[in-house]
Amino acid sequence: MREKTLVMIPARAGSTGLKGKNTKEIKGLPLVEHTIRFACTHFDSENIVVSTDDPVILDIAQSNGLSAKEIRPK
Repeated sequence: MREKTLVMIPARAGSTGLKGKNTKEIKGLPLVEHTIRFACTHFDSENIVVSTDDPVILDIAQSNGLSAKEIRPK
């Protein structure tokens, strides 16, 4: 049984260094999806929360089985 730990993945749309870096593809997957998949292999998905202001990132989280429901304010 896995330990109950809340995992927060902050992923905002804006980036000062590289615009849209969280949705840029690396090895065929958006950067944020690599983070989500890593978290899902180590923690229960119901304990993983993606905090974002980007609807694209929200869709990526939901398509990976996370129950991301809303966009945070900028």
